[in-house]
Amino acid sequence: MDFKQFNLLENKIVQALDYINALKKENVQLQERIHLLEQELEQKDTRLFELEKENDKYNSNEGLSERELYISNKINEMLKRIEALDIEL
Repeated sequence: MDFKQFNLLENKIVQALDYINALKKENVQLQERIHLLEQELEQKDTRLFELEKENDKYNSNEGLSERELYISNKINEMLKRIEALDIEL
C-alpha cells in the first residue's frame, strides 16, 4: 500500500467516524425529543382524565344546575320587587 492509498483510506475512516459521531449526536437529540413528547403525552392524558371526570360530574349534576338557575331567577325576581318598593337592604 502506497502513501496515497493510505491517505485515502485514512480519510475514509475519518469521514466514517465523523458520520458515526453525527449519528450518535442525532440519536441523543431524538431520544431527548421522545422523552419530552412522552412527558407531554402523559400531561395531556392526565388533563384529559381530569376533564372527563369533570364532565361526568357535570352530567350527574345537571338537575342541580337547573335548580340553581331556578333559584337564581327567583332571587332576581325578588330583588326587582324590593327595588320597586324602594326598600334598602
